[in-house]
Amino acid sequence: MSTPSSQHLWHTLSAADTLQAFSVKPEKGLPQREVALRLARFGPNQLQAEKKDTIFKVFARQFRNPLLWVLVGALGVTLFLQEWVDAIVIAIALVINLAVGTVQEWKASEAFETLRKEIHHEATVRRAGEIRRIPAETLVPGDIILLNEGDIVPADSRLIRAKDIRTNEAILTGEWMDVEKDPAAIALEDAPLAERKNMVWAGTTISQGEGEAVVVATGMRTQIGRIAEALSQTEEVSTPLERGIRRIATMLTIIIFGMLFLLLTVGLWRGYELDALFLTAVAIAVAAIPQGLPAAVTVTLALGMREILNKRGLVRNLLAAETLGSTSVIITDKTGTLTQAKMQLKEIVGPEVVDRTFFKVKDAVETKALWPLKGAVMASDAFLEKQDDGSFRAIGRPLERAILTAGLEEGITQAEILVQLPRIDEIPFRSSRKYRATLHTVPGEKLNLAVFVGAPEVLLEAASSFGDPHQHKAFSPVLRASWEQILASHTQKGKRVIAVAFAHTAASKLDPTNPIPKKGVIFGGLLAFEDPLRPDVPDAIREVVQAGVEVIMATGDNPATAQYIATAAGIPYAERGAITGPQIDKMDDAALKEALRSYRVFARVTPEHKLRMVRLLQEEEEIVAMTGDGVNDAPALRQANIGVAVGSGTEVAKAASDLILLDNSFRIIVSAIRVGRRIMDNIKKIIVFLISTNFSGISLVGSSVVAGTPLPILARQLLWTNIVEEGFMSFAYSFEPEEPDSMRRSPKSVALRSILTPALLRMIIIIPVVTSAMLIALYFYLYFQGYDLDHLRSIMFVALVLDSLLFAFSLKSLRRPLWRIRFTDNRFLLIALAISTLLLFLAFALPPLRNLLALVSLDATMVAALALLGLGNLAVIELGKYLFIILPHRRRKEVAA
Repeated sequence: MSTPSSQHLWHTLSAADTLQAFSVKPEKGLPQREVALRLARFGPNQLQAEKKDTIFKVFARQFRNPLLWVLVGALGVTLFLQEWVDAIVIAIALVINLAVGTVQEWKASEAFETLRKEIHHEATVRRAGEIRRIPAETLVPGDIILLNEGDIVPADSRLIRAKDIRTNEAILTGEWMDVEKDPAAIALEDAPLAERKNMVWAGTTISQGEGEAVVVATGMRTQIGRIAEALSQTEEVSTPLERGIRRIATMLTIIIFGMLFLLLTVGLWRGYELDALFLTAVAIAVAAIPQGLPAAVTVTLALGMREILNKRGLVRNLLAAETLGSTSVIITDKTGTLTQAKMQLKEIVGPEVVDRTFFKVKDAVETKALWPLKGAVMASDAFLEKQDDGSFRAIGRPLERAILTAGLEEGITQAEILVQLPRIDEIPFRSSRKYRATLHTVPGEKLNLAVFVGAPEVLLEAASSFGDPHQHKAFSPVLRASWEQILASHTQKGKRVIAVAFAHTAASKLDPTNPIPKKGVIFGGLLAFEDPLRPDVPDAIREVVQAGVEVIMATGDNPATAQYIATAAGIPYAERGAITGPQIDKMDDAALKEALRSYRVFARVTPEHKLRMVRLLQEEEEIVAMTGDGVNDAPALRQANIGVAVGSGTEVAKAASDLILLDNSFRIIVSAIRVGRRIMDNIKKIIVFLISTNFSGISLVGSSVVAGTPLPILARQLLWTNIVEEGFMSFAYSFEPEEPDSMRRSPKSVALRSILTPALLRMIIIIPVVTSAMLIALYFYLYFQGYDLDHLRSIMFVALVLDSLLFAFSLKSLRRPLWRIRFTDNRFLLIALAISTLLLFLAFALPPLRNLLALVSLDATMVAALALLGLGNLAVIELGKYLFIILPHRRRKEVAA
């Protein structure tokens, strides 16, 4: 039978008719041969790649920079005045600026594309009677897919089985309210998408429940494909730093035009010729523009994001790269982030442990084959996938994988049990109720068997007896206390403990609101798992705490287990105890804020509790990073300043996050904070260097206008210093290593939360004032000594370049004096220095270039004198740095100590 078209109105057909149309049986799925044929016919399950901007479009986008239009205006003025040499130089500078911006943006887009490729989507499918995880792009129409809470639906599909399933279809409909689904529903032919209750759509998320569906459309044939909305897991956003850089550019543009207006007004009043005024205006405009600023910042951010990726952290947007360094509180989960997520069953505590006389056991081996493990295997929502070598791999959450693996080792397989005791209903785990429930038929019995797996304290409280479905004994206060004591002894040793309970019931379905019956619950026993602490976690915690970041554990686990792991990890104040979810419910905001200041371990908490904790910390002006993995964690991840999703988490959690831990480790968060702090430091160095050098040029030109003397330097010469000489140096700052005290600063300091800090502003003032004073003094000295104008301008050109190259090394650190800075730890800065020096030499050595820049040769004595003058300028800058930045910083540290 031929495969039907994806244009069928599947929502008008029953599940049986849809399955028949695709010639597929839900219990078997498609055979592999048929999958290959359909994949060849329909192609991969992929949306068309988002059309990448052409290099020409990226080039055109550079003209959004207002500073670029100042250069365009300067070019227009020089052309109008027929100053052809200046016009050529400005045109060359314009082209260089455009080329650098285009290349850097193009490279950045390629870097973001690399990050996108790190996000992989998989689907759970039943093929040839086996359940397996496959790449979502290999799905074909007719495939039977299994859907669980937190999944992103991989293709348009018709539901064939569902349990309490709801989806979020905002990506298609714009409506954020969850939509309840029903496989039995039949919709009208013209029903809108939101009313097709029997369908799930590619790109939407399973916000609740679980079920199975048959794929009816893939790739561009899906609803999202038809309306040409490329589902993308990463978004390029306009970030605060980008907006801040644009504000700086706009502010400088306004200042430039203000200065030009003032210049023209004063010049005309004093009787200057208009041509001369315009040329002076061009010189000032050129001097004021930090042409390399946007591109240098882009390079710094891109390098930081790539470094975090190399450390197995995927930054989904630039906001995270900017904000990471100022993180002041980390709210972390336990399992998989602090621990290895390698759950292993260490002990089964069956009923015979409490009452060996009543529950007779032949030997220790039989204990392992008793009902606690069997019940957990029966209720598990994980599955075993057969490998090519014949072995099996458990697929699911860490704890569920451990259950199936332990069962497999003991000869208890889910497939065999479910043949004997077929599952007829199930209720998925909810953090609000803290357990999962399944319902099974028992051959030859009138009553069905309900199995409950979850939090021991919940199931222990609900039970009236303990044992197994065939033999159980009523609880007494002493026996119940014995179980509580056993539970406490295991949790205090850091073990993850779950309980199993049973109940006989005549019901054919579980009550979705309260699956546990009020009577007849049999407590089956405990399963104690061990999840070792990651070896690198204690050092990572110590490092991040030293950096002034507070670490809070928020977990759904038992308080004793949580406190044990937190203490072993080295989280400060973990020994004070744990606050539980029920306790949080009784606290008002003021009380919870106080608890967040005093305690570092929060146990048995729900995602709603985490969201509340994040909001209250933010009210206290904390910058909060929070880890999460479940669909219910998404609101808190979005609320946090930095949402951190673990790589093994749900697709919904990843989509809501800013940073994805590809191997789940807490160490990645610490590394990302370190990189984030270095990014901010290097951007500040770039800003200080470019603005300082530019204002030195403005002061020099402006002084000659005020004094009524000829321009000390031409526009073309200023362009050469700004773009060619200083451009290489500014880019080199992107590669600066981190400052030695980077991870010892308080994250609440202004230095980590603002670009233009007081220290930075002081340096922006110190450098231009000192350098300008030296250059202006040199100019007027030479001018009144009667130096030829071309010779004088050549000297000022060299002086301006040498000063910029030399004080660049002072900016390697704003917190250390020059003699404590290692010059060899950034080879790119040394290379940039060598290139800039070579270009300075070529500007004089090559006649065409020398003539273009209107330079004349200088003797070695003059160059040496200018170099000594530059060193003197550097020494004065260092003195100012010591007096106004280093010394006040030391005094603040002494006062704090």
